[in-house]
Amino acid sequence: MPLLLSLNALYVVALVAHMFRNNKELADDKEHRSKQPTDNYQAHMSLNYSEPRMNHLEQLTAEWYEFRGYFVRRNVQVGRRLKGGYECELDVVAFCPNRQHLVHVEPSMDANTWAVREARYAKKFSAGKKYIRDVFKGIELPNHIEQIALLGFASNANVKELAGGKIVTSAQFLQEITSEIGGLKISSSAIPEQYPLLRTIQFAYQHRKAAGWH
Repeated sequence: MPLLLSLNALYVVALVAHMFRNNKELADDKEHRSKQPTDNYQAHMSLNYSEPRMNHLEQLTAEWYEFRGYFVRRNVQVGRRLKGGYECELDVVAFCPNRQHLVHVEPSMDANTWAVREARYAKKFSAGKKYIRDVFKGIELPNHIEQIALLGFASNANVKELAGGKIVTSAQFLQEITSEIGGLKISSSAIPEQYPLLRTIQFAYQHRKAAGWH
């Protein structure tokens, strides 16, 4: 129970950091837009909002794999339709040449039934198997694709897989992260600023005892 409370506290801290970062980006963008000439407004909006914003669990997933040396693609639209649009979006796909590990992660904060989740992940994972090699064109990839359903609100005590992919809970994911970065001291091995959520977790984990997270 104490470990679970500590992990939940770290998760909340990371979420707050992500919200603060997004709010700051929006505020900075609003200030920047106010300085633009009126006739440039539409072009500016198109430039800055062409890419979808990720939720915090997707962001943390992408940061974690990139930090560990993976080539990471986020929110990739695949299966272009002739009449416009795409078949599906892959949340996070990553490949590590050293490990020869190809992984497709679909993070979700939904609270749907297992039946609804099964249908959703079947579509996602099917698209991943079909198109993931197009995402990394020109790179020799392994045959096996690890597919993970990363769930923010779920237990995998009874259900271990979704549509053939492994279920990982947010608590398990945080355990994986803290087991590797927990021993890194901020004074000597601070996580780079380009990984704000990981850096926040490192900071919170190092000060967890002083904060009362035993």
